[in-house]
Amino acid sequence: MADETELPPARIKPLLDEEDEDGDLTAEFERVLREVFERFDVDRDGEWSTDELQAFAAETNGEQFDDDSLKEIAENFECSRGTGNLLPAGFVQLYSVQTRVDEPETRKDLAAWGYSLALERVGRKEAARERERHPEAFAPADRKEELLLEQAREEEDPDDTEEDPLGEAQ
Repeated sequence: MADETELPPARIKPLLDEEDEDGDLTAEFERVLREVFERFDVDRDGEWSTDELQAFAAETNGEQFDDDSLKEIAENFECSRGTGNLLPAGFVQLYSVQTRVDEPETRKDLAAWGYSLALERVGRKEAARERERHPEAFAPADRKEELLLEQAREEEDPDDTEEDPLGEAQ
């Protein structure tokens, strides 16, 4: 019997629009990204200064960006012409690239921000519990199938047989 606290697979919302040939982000995921952007836009000016970007990086990944990463962000994603600060559209662009290349990393970031696999804000503790219950959603593509097979085996063989000291099933 499945644990009732588990999130059914249907509740894992996609991040990429499967019907879009370009692999754009879903509207719901873009909404989450804009919420996250607003959360770290401390001065509410609609763009992230270097300090705001570094606060975001530290909270998301436990460390700030190095100078090369900051330069790469400024060169590749939409920034303000006047200040060079990252704009919301640039943040969405950054996550569009990351998600297409490494969706499990994006799922980890969402959990760090307190979002569930269903893209609902549930808090960090609940997101961490969900991550433990659904490791396949956070695993690299080459490990997903292996994790799903392990879960299926555990559900089929629920370790209810006891062994005696001689190692024989009772």
